[in-house]
This record gives sequence, structure tokens and C-alpha cells, in this order.
Amino acid sequence: MIFPLADIDIYHQGVTEITPPGHCLVTGIGPDGLLRLFLYQGPAPADAGLCGSVVLPEPDRFIAGHPFTAHASDGARVRGKTQSPELMLAHLAELAAAARKTS
Repeated sequence: MIFPLADIDIYHQGVTEITPPGHCLVTGIGPDGLLRLFLYQGPAPADAGLCGSVVLPEPDRFIAGHPFTAHASDGARVRGKTQSPELMLAHLAELAAAARKTS
């Protein structure tokens, strides 16, 4: 599930208190119709800087005790055991940094 920036219906972009250092967030709906936080390396979003995304559950579908769903920049599902989008974003940033080092 790799979404080009042009295919995202963007509601907000920028840096918030949950954004990992050196990154920016885009909140929007991907072509799959799901609301997501997209994480990008750098001060502004660009396709080359995509680190991944965290799916934001709809309020009526949120189940207490279940972790958020996240996907890496290659579309692979990222396993997480947290209900914190902040921790999932930090994990995506770490995975993307590790992938950049090996490529």
C-alpha cells in the first residue's frame, strides 16, 4: 500500500507534538478510503521521503486494547503492540532509517 502524495486527500500537513524529529506528518485519506497519518522524512512531504502510515480507526470501530495498524513505505504491514500513534510513528521512522542505511 504505497500511496503517491498526489493520491492522498490531504486534510492537514506539518509538524505536531507526536511527529518524530526530522519528519513531518500528513493527515489524509488514501485511495483505499482510510484515514491515515502519513510520515515523511524531512521538513515537507515528498514521495521519496515516505516512511509509512498509521491507519486511524473510525471512532465506532475503535476497540480498546487493540493496537493501531501501520504500514511501512514499501506497503508491508508493521506489527505493533501499542495503542499510541506517537509510538507507531517513532517505530516507522526507525524502520525507514534502518532501510536507508542498508540501501
